[in-house]
Amino acid sequence: MTRRLLATALLTALGASVIAFGFMHLAPVDPARFAAGFRQGAREEQVFRLREWYGLDSPIPVQYLRWLGRALTGDLGTSVATRREVAPEIIRRLPWSLLLLAVAVPLAWLAALTLAVLASRPGPGARLAAGVISAGLVVPAFLIATTLVYLFAVRMTLIPILPPFEFNPLDPSLWLGLVLPTCSMVLPLAPLLARELRAGLGEVLASGYGSAAWAAGRTEARAAWGAARVATRRLLGAPLPAISAVLSVLLIVEEIFNWPGIGRSYMRAVTQRDVPAMQGTLLVLIVVAVAIELAARLLAGRRGAGEAAAAAGRPRPARPAPLRAPDGRARIAAALALLLVAGAAAAPVVARFPPDQVVLEEINVAPSPRHWMGTDSSGRDLFSRLLIAARMSLGIAVAAAVAATAAGLVLTVPTRAVDAVAGLVRGAARSVLAVPVLALALAVIAVAGREPWMIATLFAAIGAAAVLGPIRALQAYAVRWPFVLAARAAGASSAWVGERHLAPHLMRPLAAVALGLVPGFLLLEATLGFLGFTVTPTTPSWGTLLWRAREALHRGDWWLLVFPATALASAAWAFGGLADALRVPAPPAYPAASRLRLGREWGPAARALPAQGGRPALQPRAAARARPHAGTRARPVAGGGHRPGARPSSPGASD
Repeated sequence: MTRRLLATALLTALGASVIAFGFMHLAPVDPARFAAGFRQGAREEQVFRLREWYGLDSPIPVQYLRWLGRALTGDLGTSVATRREVAPEIIRRLPWSLLLLAVAVPLAWLAALTLAVLASRPGPGARLAAGVISAGLVVPAFLIATTLVYLFAVRMTLIPILPPFEFNPLDPSLWLGLVLPTCSMVLPLAPLLARELRAGLGEVLASGYGSAAWAAGRTEARAAWGAARVATRRLLGAPLPAISAVLSVLLIVEEIFNWPGIGRSYMRAVTQRDVPAMQGTLLVLIVVAVAIELAARLLAGRRGAGEAAAAAGRPRPARPAPLRAPDGRARIAAALALLLVAGAAAAPVVARFPPDQVVLEEINVAPSPRHWMGTDSSGRDLFSRLLIAARMSLGIAVAAAVAATAAGLVLTVPTRAVDAVAGLVRGAARSVLAVPVLALALAVIAVAGREPWMIATLFAAIGAAAVLGPIRALQAYAVRWPFVLAARAAGASSAWVGERHLAPHLMRPLAAVALGLVPGFLLLEATLGFLGFTVTPTTPSWGTLLWRAREALHRGDWWLLVFPATALASAAWAFGGLADALRVPAPPAYPAASRLRLGREWGPAARALPAQGGRPALQPRAAARARPHAGTRARPVAGGGHRPGARPSSPGASD
């Protein structure tokens, strides 16, 4: 197993290194001229030197092999901006980032476990934990970090935010300066990890773990924490998406707090269009991500891998699950999403002022009956600009989600023609997921441009890699539905089966997959905008509005940040709620509290049930005494079945 994990990690890092090298070829001009062209007074000698170092006259595969060979020897090139070696600079900054990760990730994991367990247990704590998870998922990390800086470092001046100049673990100022960056990482990461753990926890409890724990006489709390350990090992079996999110938050936090880590170095390289520094730092981030993934999968061990495989092979529903009746949350989410989409579509009509109308007498006016959401630093009406910006942000997110789902569906078509390349497709998806999503988006946008179609294409590529696994699992058990097997046995063609039987039942889960991508794309576009790398500033989007409001809290113009952030969070919550309503959940299967008193009647043999991985095969003595005697007809129970141990009541059964 260890050799297989090492081989997988090596291949993933190798595939991700292709992405780290190849993004510079997306530039619309010569990559060498692009790398040197941002500097004023760049000479042809510098362009020639870069072209010679990269070997741009050679084929691209040859260029990649030369670059990779130099990287393996520790030569990551020379920065175009500083004219210094990239590798020593990364080595100097790497301990700062590793320290921040070592402190923040365990705390976020502990908070996520607590939230997931509380959300899975019935009671008021479950509603509170679910609310915290839902709120944390729609608040962007940069907004949390900015608010913490404003409250604790600017207004109350309680905690300093400037780190010391040298990395010395014995320096108290280092740990004091680590407080706010750590909190800024824990607060957005804990709800994200808690959502994954809660989903895994529900599946573990629904797979028979809850019944087995009840049979062994365990309480609900012990059953929940035991299932949480199993869900943790299952999540550690496939941790790449979580690692990508952690490193993306690291980039944001280091940029906002000026933390001297590799994230801050990468952001500086992106701002300066320093291609060698971008490539070298991105390669190091990939190696860190793959190393953390390998350590997590080794930590999960054989037991965790076995539990993940058993859960993956758990019997799926024998037929499509019925659509649940929409609850109050689903209705509110649908109404809010419809309102946002309708407002964005009718923005030119609904807007009270032209979005680009500049009124010098009304600069930075607070919300009033004339300007419902105030005006910005140019005197433009914020409400009108917010509606126009919704067209761009929602358009990019929805278009990218639909394209990603369609691409994932095409790449996972279960036909013999693509079985040979299925492994390559999965490997390519793993390689994309190994690159921190924010780092990849920044690199591509910095090189290829900020056109909306480019951003939507980039989001679609990232989303296709993320949904490849869920769509493949969905198709794997859909083809085993009884009516699908019957149609194939009757000689129906694959096209007929797909059109008549699979498509009507797969539309809902595929819609849930697409809607589930929209909140992440909205937050990613807003984060890129806050960092100054979304569509051009003259094109309104929620990201550009937030970019212009970066210093709004310090100036007292709170409305410039609050209203765009509220619109962003509302849209993310609405589309996420719609996705949850269309999914088929696996709720925790806790026994009724009144039945816990029968736990002692199972005997010592029932204590081995949790290790068997299935539902208990034993019957309590109270249930055994209730069995009908031989020769009597069993009474039908709900669902059309019969009571355990009873003889069938069909004609001829008594024979």
